[in-house]
Amino acid sequence: VRGRIIRSIALAFIIGTLFWQLGSSFTDAQLRTSVGFLIVMLGGLNSFENIPTTVSERVVFYRERSCRTYRSWAYMVALSFAEFPFILLNALLFVVPVYFMV
Repeated sequence: VRGRIIRSIALAFIIGTLFWQLGSSFTDAQLRTSVGFLIVMLGGLNSFENIPTTVSERVVFYRERSCRTYRSWAYMVALSFAEFPFILLNALLFVVPVYFMV
């Protein structure tokens, strides 16, 4: 968790310094579009780090589903609620500095 937070803050300041205080000209508007694309792509690439965790939890999920401990949707909802605060924190630590720097 600490690594994700540090990475989010570092990437925010790197992107913020690369696109520091853009103006309102046509070229700056194109650069703002580039910043938006970069942010969306980084968000998508950051989701790849969840793949090893999902693969390792799959065995437990299959075992508990076969024993009918709980339904699949209950597991997914619980997992989503458990990870939501961390995702929100990472998003805020990334977006707020970028918004005010660009």
